[in-house]
Amino acid sequence: MLIESADQIYGRLMSELGPKARASLERIRQACDSIEVVRGLMNYSRVAAATTERFGGPKKQTIQNNRQLKAYISRRIHEYSLVTKRVSEGVASTVGAARAQYPSTDIDAKTRAYIDLLRADNKRLHDENLHLGRLLEQQTEASPISIDDAIRSGPSEELALQISTSSDQRLPPSVNELLRLLHSSRDERLEVQSRNDDSTRLTSLKNGIEHVLLTPAQWSEARTWMAHMLKERE
Repeated sequence: MLIESADQIYGRLMSELGPKARASLERIRQACDSIEVVRGLMNYSRVAAATTERFGGPKKQTIQNNRQLKAYISRRIHEYSLVTKRVSEGVASTVGAARAQYPSTDIDAKTRAYIDLLRADNKRLHDENLHLGRLLEQQTEASPISIDDAIRSGPSEELALQISTSSDQRLPPSVNELLRLLHSSRDERLEVQSRNDDSTRLTSLKNGIEHVLLTPAQWSEARTWMAHMLKERE
């Protein structure tokens, strides 16, 4: 059996009812519309109160005694409940998403923007650490380090292991890496960042994210080697 919508019931009743009942139905329709606009509570009593206040009727008892008017109101109540349920679920999901993204839902826009900046910076640092880890793996594979020799050599002045790479390589790993970057990084913007003589690094900007290509230690090693080679050629 096909279930009629409120609009269909209204159209059918307007063609079946007499003039007085049609006037009552029209007033009921307007009362239901006004309740929906203000997101109020809709039931038989509220609809009757709205029609009585605005038009002087039909009153509650008249509606209760008219099966056709009650059928229309019942359908309006059902459809209205479905709409309010969807709205409530949408609000709940929005609030839930905001709560998951921020510590509280009542945070002002300035604080939210600051949190967003911190998260973006943390992501950049995370990506940078991953890149540095990959560089360390590549350098270790290219120039294996003997841990036994480092332990036998004892600690350095900074109380770290004295690590030396094999001397049979013509180019230090940092120089190899620098040459590879200069050859392959055609779509990236390379930048040498220097805070002081002891803290210079090579970075690239790709998709708005800054990546460290050569750490200060690698840059220093490459620079020292190149200076040594230039001195030998003089």
